[in-house]
Amino acid sequence: MKKWIIVLIGVLCIITSATAQRYQLDSIIIVNYSRTPVKEVLKDLQRRYRIEFSYADDDAVFEQPVTLKLSGKTAREVFVRLFEPLGIAFFEVGTTIVLKTAEKKPRQIKAGNKAVTLSGFIREKGSLEWIPGATVYIPSIKTGVVSNNYGFYSLTIPAGEYVIQFTCAGFDRISDTVLMDRSMNRDVFIVPSSEMEEIIVSSHREVPVSQDTRISTVDILMSQVKRLPALAGEKDVFQVSQMNPGEQRGVEGTSGYYVRGGTADQNLVILDDAPVYNASHVFGLFSIFNGDAIKSAELIKGGFPARYGERLSSVLVMNMKDGNKEKLAGEFGIGLISSRFTLEGPIQKGKSSFLLSGRRTYGDLLAKPFLPKGINAGYYFYDLNAKINTTLNKKNHLYLSAYLGKDNLYSDDKQTGYLSKSSFGWGNQTVTARWNHVFNNKVFSNTSFIYSNYKFKSANKDVYNGEQSTSMYISSIRDFGIKHDIDWSPVYQHTLRLGVRSVLHRFTPSALKKTGTRDYQNMSEGESVDSWENNVYVEDNWTASERIFVNAGIRGSSFSTQGTTYYNIEPRLSTRVLLTGTLSVKASYSKMNQYLNLVSNTNIGFPTDLWIPATKRTPPQRSGQWALALAKDLRDQKYALTLEGYYKRMSNLVTYREGASFIVAGIDEDANVPENITWEDNITTGKGKSYGIELLGEKKKGRLTGWIGYTWSRTIFQFEKINNGRPYRPVHDRRHNFTALGIYDINKRTRCSFGWTYLSGSPITVMKSSYTALTNGPLYNLDYTYSQGTAQNIEMAEYSGKGEYVTDAYHRLDIGIQFIKQKKRGTRTWEIGIYNVYNRFNPFYYGYESTFDYASNKEDSRLKKYAYAPIIPSITYSFKF
Repeated sequence: MKKWIIVLIGVLCIITSATAQRYQLDSIIIVNYSRTPVKEVLKDLQRRYRIEFSYADDDAVFEQPVTLKLSGKTAREVFVRLFEPLGIAFFEVGTTIVLKTAEKKPRQIKAGNKAVTLSGFIREKGSLEWIPGATVYIPSIKTGVVSNNYGFYSLTIPAGEYVIQFTCAGFDRISDTVLMDRSMNRDVFIVPSSEMEEIIVSSHREVPVSQDTRISTVDILMSQVKRLPALAGEKDVFQVSQMNPGEQRGVEGTSGYYVRGGTADQNLVILDDAPVYNASHVFGLFSIFNGDAIKSAELIKGGFPARYGERLSSVLVMNMKDGNKEKLAGEFGIGLISSRFTLEGPIQKGKSSFLLSGRRTYGDLLAKPFLPKGINAGYYFYDLNAKINTTLNKKNHLYLSAYLGKDNLYSDDKQTGYLSKSSFGWGNQTVTARWNHVFNNKVFSNTSFIYSNYKFKSANKDVYNGEQSTSMYISSIRDFGIKHDIDWSPVYQHTLRLGVRSVLHRFTPSALKKTGTRDYQNMSEGESVDSWENNVYVEDNWTASERIFVNAGIRGSSFSTQGTTYYNIEPRLSTRVLLTGTLSVKASYSKMNQYLNLVSNTNIGFPTDLWIPATKRTPPQRSGQWALALAKDLRDQKYALTLEGYYKRMSNLVTYREGASFIVAGIDEDANVPENITWEDNITTGKGKSYGIELLGEKKKGRLTGWIGYTWSRTIFQFEKINNGRPYRPVHDRRHNFTALGIYDINKRTRCSFGWTYLSGSPITVMKSSYTALTNGPLYNLDYTYSQGTAQNIEMAEYSGKGEYVTDAYHRLDIGIQFIKQKKRGTRTWEIGIYNVYNRFNPFYYGYESTFDYASNKEDSRLKKYAYAPIIPSITYSFKF
């Protein structure tokens, strides 16, 4: 009897176990997850439904975020939907669900290893925007490709069955199993990560830094730009870009930025294929790029692909949004000093769309009621972006985009018997027409017609007791260009890019000055100088093995102006070698040439930028840069470290010689100086070198995300006509640069952020002492003319050596907090920000203040520091629909 009882109990246990297993997989469950890591999903299912799971806790796949909403489905159906896209197999062992991941070997179609091509476009689901910079990756053969600026990708691989991953920072990852027994076209629609959920903050794509094939390259995420604190609430691409190692902004009051020891003109800024020659507003406090209108941005500091050139130090590539093809959408924001709006939508649903975006400051309007009677003065800037695009058919697509922006500073003073008018204005205009054509699944082409114009103009008019004096200064550069690029994926492991470009540069590098009774509005702008620049390039992205990737290319260029022609060859090479699954070493060499130079008058505090071409007397600038990097992913890609060193040599650098001023060009006949002075007479050329180490540590996941960056660098310049020909430190040679940036999601409705910057002191030249000297030479008058002088005593100054005085360190903390609420018709955001929280006095200008001591009958001059960006609070309201 006992024996039968034991047998019965055993049978009941088996039946109970089987019933429990069947109940687990066949029971109805409800799931609703958005951007939730798989590991958290498993914990939730175990808690709610008592389902036991067994899996490798250290496998990175269980950290992947998933989005899934199902009801009325069995656990088995849910698990299929949940695990299969991630390559996770599940099976039962007793009452436990065992999860197993295994690298799936490609199923070969036949022994011949026939090559097939997978191609298509990657687009945003919901708006149908093309997504540039998305990664298409096949883990089993460790090969992949990146979509081009128009979202097109083409990957040639051996025939087989593969799990293919489509990833892009700011979007949910997609994994798909594809049987590649023939070439096929496959458009992929990826879903933006919800702004109310975690967004990975990273200076690179979602690809791990160790596997990223690029070196010295930073992706600037628009989602990231909008989450950070900003001056006056204006979201700025430059602000995020300059928080990365190797790049530093100029201090307040100066436009431009500096990359790896190069000068401000050595940075190429591209907006929809058009070059932008001055990318700053308010003397460098803001960039001209409205963050609401920009889709993507990429900064390249080294390891330049052959398709990019024209500058020595960096290339910043930006693409405007194309416009929503599915529905009308938009965003507007109102701040204390400016307002902005963006509107986009379909022209023909699913086929064509438009984008219109603009912003303007209104400080001039707010200040007007407070100005004294008879005075009208103010400052404002505005930006306008517009774009339309249409799909003609599956193989042809057309784009037309434009940008218009301007800064205007003006002052009118009308008093009895006296009139004074002055104005300073500068701005950019760009227009780009583009035609995309897909020849077949291996060949994609783009043809662009490009117009770009930058112009600076200052004018002054004074009338006193019937006497009138007018003056004007003009500098401009205008481009008319055409370029044709081809992407070609001919064979397995090789992707080629090749293209040609031709552009006409039209310079007006002269300053005009008139005195007398004629109004400056009727004056000629002076003679222009035309120059032709041509480029041709080819580059190969070669996946040499599972561990080795090589980008090799060559670029040829020519430049013709005023009877002189230059020809140059620029080799490019970069490589990445995977040492382990999470550690790689990268190296690159780039030779660059620059045919356009920018010089600024040291005697004027406004952006009087003078763009000049390379000529027989001023040959093109040249550089060679070497870079070496280590990249390491840590703790399932939660953290990343990058250590990079560089060395760069530069030659034929251009600047004004000491004491020169381009406003003396075109003086009066009676002046006691030669009449044929040109801008070339005031130029001197030299050489330089720069080297440094950059360290970047990133935290990519969790409520707190961000990075810490540090740069140690050294830059030396040497010019024949500066500092008596001795080497010196240029003004942007700052030994240490430290940045810290963080975003903390308190909850789904509230987030706070901060950004802190530290720059060590900048080398400048200061006056050591002054003395009185007797002179009878020609005098330089205040109206920019010379006259014969007479013997008299004048004050002379003795200066320190070039760059021997080091200024105070620059540092600043910005903070911001955002309150987000989903409304019926869209998303409302209130943002409070504080610029320069602890009110750091950061000088942008050093001058001298004179005091007279009557007891000793001597004048004493002291160095004085000027700053104009104290603590600045801001509040901004925005609404997105």
